[in-house]
Amino acid sequence: MKTLCQNQNTNDILSHVFRALLASAFVVLLGIVLCGCSMQGTAPEESSAVSSEEPTDYSDTILRISEIMPKNRASLADEYGDFSDWIELENTGEESVSLSGWTISDGKKAHRQSIPERTLAPGEFTVVFCRDFGISDGENLVLYDPNGKKHAELPCISAATDHSLSLRADGSLTESQWISPGYPNGKDGYDLWCSASPVPSSLIINEVAVSGAGETSINEEWIDWVEVKNNSAVTLDLGKFYLSDNLEEPERWSFPSISLQPGELAVFHCDGDLPASDTNTGFSLNAVYDQLYLRDHAGVLLDYVSLHDIPAKGSIGRLTGEAGFFFFAAASRNQENSFGLRRVADMPVCLTAEGSYNDIGSLSVALKAEGMVYYSLDSSIPTDASSRYTGPLTVTKTEIIRAVCFEDGALPSRTATFSFFLNENHVFPILSLVTEDVSTFKQMYTFGLKAPTVPANLALYENGETRFSHECELSMKGWTSLNKPKKSLGVEFKGIYGGNLHCDVFDNGITEYRSLSLRAGQDYTYSFFRNELFQELCLEASDSLYTQESKYCILYVNGEYYGIYCLKEDFSNQYYASHAGVSVDSVEGFRAPAAYQSDYNRLVQEFGQTADMTVPENYQKICDNINIDSLIDWFLFESWCANTDTQGNQRVYRSTENGNRWEYVFYDLDWGLWYNEGNFKILLYSVGNVGPEMPWLITSLLKNPDFRDRVLTRYAELVNTVFADEYVLAKIDNYVALLTPEMPRDRDRWNLKMKTWDDWVDSLREIIRRGYADYTVDTLCDCLKLSPEERAHYFG
Repeated sequence: MKTLCQNQNTNDILSHVFRALLASAFVVLLGIVLCGCSMQGTAPEESSAVSSEEPTDYSDTILRISEIMPKNRASLADEYGDFSDWIELENTGEESVSLSGWTISDGKKAHRQSIPERTLAPGEFTVVFCRDFGISDGENLVLYDPNGKKHAELPCISAATDHSLSLRADGSLTESQWISPGYPNGKDGYDLWCSASPVPSSLIINEVAVSGAGETSINEEWIDWVEVKNNSAVTLDLGKFYLSDNLEEPERWSFPSISLQPGELAVFHCDGDLPASDTNTGFSLNAVYDQLYLRDHAGVLLDYVSLHDIPAKGSIGRLTGEAGFFFFAAASRNQENSFGLRRVADMPVCLTAEGSYNDIGSLSVALKAEGMVYYSLDSSIPTDASSRYTGPLTVTKTEIIRAVCFEDGALPSRTATFSFFLNENHVFPILSLVTEDVSTFKQMYTFGLKAPTVPANLALYENGETRFSHECELSMKGWTSLNKPKKSLGVEFKGIYGGNLHCDVFDNGITEYRSLSLRAGQDYTYSFFRNELFQELCLEASDSLYTQESKYCILYVNGEYYGIYCLKEDFSNQYYASHAGVSVDSVEGFRAPAAYQSDYNRLVQEFGQTADMTVPENYQKICDNINIDSLIDWFLFESWCANTDTQGNQRVYRSTENGNRWEYVFYDLDWGLWYNEGNFKILLYSVGNVGPEMPWLITSLLKNPDFRDRVLTRYAELVNTVFADEYVLAKIDNYVALLTPEMPRDRDRWNLKMKTWDDWVDSLREIIRRGYADYTVDTLCDCLKLSPEERAHYFG
């Protein structure tokens, strides 16, 4: 029965195949007949005329690329919620243009992309998202007509994120933060685009304040916050939405699961120094450059905003019943927004190069802005009651000019600060620190107060150029040194001032800084350069011990000479991330005394003190959690310096991206080579202000043969290189030669004598001249009770 069924199926299949072949043959035959009839009815000449028909000529079509967005992060989303780069096309002709068949590319054939079909009326614009390629600096954007012929071409230049490049009448490109996709270029076009931007009908970003609006966090600093609003007609569960400041991490923070009624507002903190929670996103914001994205749990983009030019203590947000975003001079937390303006005026620019001028009687300083400019010469923030700029200013002495632009339809600009130093004849770079709160600064500086902070501008002028000029928060630094007349200062580049500084300040490839230190340590009344000498040796010799890059500068505060300061890197998670090549979010750091419940504290104080390091498992635990090379170099460098002040000057960092092992920092060495007879005894016997933790850990580890061998081998290497007496003496001479041209004026400023400096430098030289390298070897061998054979093995 099975065989019969199979045969029947086979016959059916063959029958179907045979009928299909007959049908195909009939179609082919019919085609031949029809083709023959057509051929017979068409003359050869006519056929030839059809095949050689001229293509449409588009040379008279006036279609141009009028605006380019090369770094789209939150300027404009496409219909899929993506932020591809985009271009704007404009029909500048007198006839409508069909875009069917037109293409765009970045000059690469494989990247040619079709333009969506539509007809552009005269004077009309359209936005094209570049989904098949990104727009990069140095590439050419090419527009092709339907025949594949190049119709227009523009070179793409660099631009800031969410800034567009607009085509000028002369064919050049100009950068602007006031984008106008689909509208004429310029600020009027920006206003029109904002007015036409749709408002989501669900949860929206209603207001964003960066370090403002009168509320402080636990550490009494101004905090960032975001306010959301239920713009729908139904109750929303916030737990179904995400907020992020990173396009690559759309689910960075989830709102708590609370109900929000129609029209109701809810405010959440954005503090990156505190962990994420139901009330805090765990990330901070930036008043000059940042983005926020609001999505639902399905990943659908609901709302977004590009943060820029947010006024101090002000905000950016929405007005009820209005499209687009507005700027507010004062934030209105948990209240409906009011009195907003579309734009903030652009800062004035200085047409005269800032910095140092020598051998001149006067200087003409010209400013430029689109609105009215008001300026001050006393470091205060100008208002519309200040002096109005009507033409170039004549400067005859060192002067600080601060300027603000006022423009109709916009909030006043942020303050521009320009510094000019006439006939000062410095050989060092110049640091200009300017703060409007002069009285508070004077009080802070005179009495060494660490509690208050003031807003300021810090600029570095070097080799005839402005290396950077950045708003910041100014505070006092140090502890014991605050009792001295000349004090250390610190600046932090917070979000309200534009966030991190981006500049290769020390020419070492590090280009991002959270903070910087303007150091005048305890040693400035003595040899002056002790700390920098020791740190330079560390920079040269160690890849595992972190320390600070330095640059001697002349500091002016509000135009007043403050003498020689050492501009230095400042320690932070950002510092470690930049030097270790890891992300800042992966970094954990502690400063002595380390937090009592921290992993580092338990490892050093408990395990490091009590565990037997001759047991391999115990030693391995230390190696798994601490970079042993970093610890060894910290111990050896601190001991060679004979630093008696290490207890409060310990910092450790680690990152989950590079092994998650603690690494050490070498800094604050003003007390180095004072008690030089102690060197290794200081840490091994707890001499001076060193605390018990590190001596416990190091003496315990020295019982392990591997650790002991690594310490001795490494010191033998150092004592024959950077710790060699001749090498150190040459370094001292270099510092003296470097500082001597600027030192007399600095000594005079702080009522100190040049002879005192010379004497202290000579005393430092004398320590090294007496054979300090051999003396440290003797001390180390005595402390570790090395036999003559062991000493010969390591040190010859």
